[in-house]
Amino acid sequence: MPDNHDRLLDILKKEYELYEELYKIAGEKKDILLKEDIDQLAELVSEEEGLLLELKELEEERLSLEMDSIHLKDEFIELKKQLKNLAESLKQRNYLNSKLIDNSLSLINLNLNLIKDYGGKKIYDKKGLVAQQASAFINKRA
Repeated sequence: MPDNHDRLLDILKKEYELYEELYKIAGEKKDILLKEDIDQLAELVSEEEGLLLELKELEEERLSLEMDSIHLKDEFIELKKQLKNLAESLKQRNYLNSKLIDNSLSLINLNLNLIKDYGGKKIYDKKGLVAQQASAFINKRA
């Protein structure tokens, strides 16, 4: 059973490292969202997906270990505390990024509505008569 103990500790340490990397990416995402760099954002999201897949595999392995005789030691308790703190920090950073995305979408919708409203204004044609210009936008939400 000492092998399970060591393997569990290795898995938890690796999970912590992956969560640290996710936390770093979440910070980079905030900067990229503010710069509105979609290409770089797509790269980061792809990298993030790879890390999440790795975490899923580690978690499945951790759950498959036989834990009957493993006694929690100080190492596990401290690592658990660190993982919990890091997960909370990551949650807060992701919440901020979510709000930045929401704000960007609101601004885009506002701009589209302004353009759409302007597109429907009356204009003069060549004969000096007032003509109604049709809007070029389609409401995809309808």
